Amino acid sequence: MKRKNQNENELIGHLVTGGTAQTIAESVARDLQVMAAKHFKSCQQNSNVGLSKSEDIAQSILEAAIKEKAMAMPGVKDVEFRYDARGVTVGLHLETAESNSFTGRGWWITPSAEDIAAVAEDYLDEYSPLTAQYVSLWDGDNEVVTDCLIDTSTGKVWAEVSDDIAELEVLEKESVRLSNGAEFEVEEVDGSIVVQDIASLLDAASAPSPASMDRL
Repeated sequence: MKRKNQNENELIGHLVTGGTAQTIAESVARDLQVMAAKHFKSCQQNSNVGLSKSEDIAQSILEAAIKEKAMAMPGVKDVEFRYDARGVTVGLHLETAESNSFTGRGWWITPSAEDIAAVAEDYLDEYSPLTAQYVSLWDGDNEVVTDCLIDTSTGKVWAEVSDDIAELEVLEKESVRLSNGAEFEVEEVDGSIVVQDIASLLDAASAPSPASMDRL
């Protein structure tokens, strides 16, 4: 069994103080230590060689997963992220206002060197964005299709820009199309393109394609 570091033991104590049962606190603290190690690794990679667009989105999805797990615990008010790999990168804001920072702001998770070393090369794969096609309908019947990436935590879409729209005038509809043919409308929210029904899109993305069903 892996030996807990001091930071992990303190995190367990804070979660228990907030009202989490001991066994659950131990499990969540372990998960947060591992996820914080992955986040640190992504910041380190970004500093050294940079992140691709897909990896950058994966980092955002990882952050959403960290926040969801931490915020489910009583006593945790918020989660903060930093991106300087010379220090810690994942911090919790606790109801007790406990802090382990020189600034007095937040209680920061310090993954062990062992946890950081254990992060696999494909550590961001489980948080990878969904690949799809971005479909725009112009002037009645002109369909323009480009590749896109979808942040599965927020529904935000990053689409390639096509030169084919230069001569087109009226944009009538925008959607994303999955490899199995399922299509979902998008909308503009605060300057970003977002899938309207991300839950249904994720359900459709996990369903077997018609082609695979035909082979059964």
